[in-house]
Amino acid sequence: MEPQLQQDFFSLDEFARRHQIGLSTVYAEIQAGRLPARKIGRRTVIAVNGAEAWREQLPKVRPVQSQHYRKSKNSQDDLR
Repeated sequence: MEPQLQQDFFSLDEFARRHQIGLSTVYAEIQAGRLPARKIGRRTVIAVNGAEAWREQLPKVRPVQSQHYRKSKNSQDDLR
């Protein structure tokens, strides 16, 4: 049995599929300098560690407080 090789790079198509984003978004992120890309011959690739760094710099989602639990300034709002 042959040991599996760990993948070091993603093609742009593979990166887009794995992260569920469009290829145009991948190009935009590269152009903006937020996603580091490398050339291997004619291929443009994303290093696995570059993909991890890109994910880490994405904005975090803040928990949203439900309107039901939010206290209003006007008691009339609670009756709606």
